[in-house]
Amino acid sequence: MGALLAFAKLFFGKLPWCSLAGGLAGVVTGFVFSLFQIQNPTIILTMPQIVQIAAVLGLVSWLFLLLVIGVWLKYGIKSIALQTFVTAFLTAFFTVYLSNLLNLPYLTVILGLLAGILIGYILCLFCRRYFPGLRG
Repeated sequence: MGALLAFAKLFFGKLPWCSLAGGLAGVVTGFVFSLFQIQNPTIILTMPQIVQIAAVLGLVSWLFLLLVIGVWLKYGIKSIALQTFVTAFLTAFFTVYLSNLLNLPYLTVILGLLAGILIGYILCLFCRRYFPGLRG
């Protein structure tokens, strides 16, 4: 257990909160979409279908982020709602799009985690650059 905690601290310790929220949204989106892909292995989605699925999964992951970060970690829903909304929906779209493109349902959770961390990190850099009062 100590080795796992050391690995997690090494990998996630230096990341800002925005990227960790994106990673969490990516894991939620990736998990649900991987279940869909395992159940329907031969389906290829069109772009409107990808956008619709990403919108639904983005809403689910956004509500999950509000619960975990806003309520359980006591950051307040009002203070994180907009940032997590953008992060969750962008992460959901890229996770669903890339997973549909690659068609590897067993790697969708990892793909969602990596996409969410990257999107959250880029958005955090954007906020630091153009909105100096916001910190992640």
